Amino acid sequence: EWQMNDQEYKCEQARESCQCQYYYGDEDVCEANCFKEKGMSQCIEENEDDKFEFDLQDYLECRQVDAQDAYGNNLFVGPTCSSSGERINLGVFTDENCSTEYSNSALIDYYGI
Repeated sequence: EWQMNDQEYKCEQARESCQCQYYYGDEDVCEANCFKEKGMSQCIEENEDDKFEFDLQDYLECRQVDAQDAYGNNLFVGPTCSSSGERINLGVFTDENCSTEYSNSALIDYYGI
């Protein structure tokens, strides 16, 4: 029990130093990134609402995801070629045809992949 309380204390101290209250976005994402940077991934809390199953088959064609850009526009995920043309990656796009690419970090920020 003491070790658990010690761990919770360390996590809370790290959370307070993250300064996510000044982050204009998803505070949970900010905290998770902060914990990862500090090497404290064990502090990342998972809620039932945060759990999801990612099925690659769902994204072999362009598909709208439950995410929006800073202006409230819907985002889409679909396959895209790597810069070398040797691999197929998932990309984030701003249109339903997956032709206008959005920031690659959006997929990482939202899904953590």
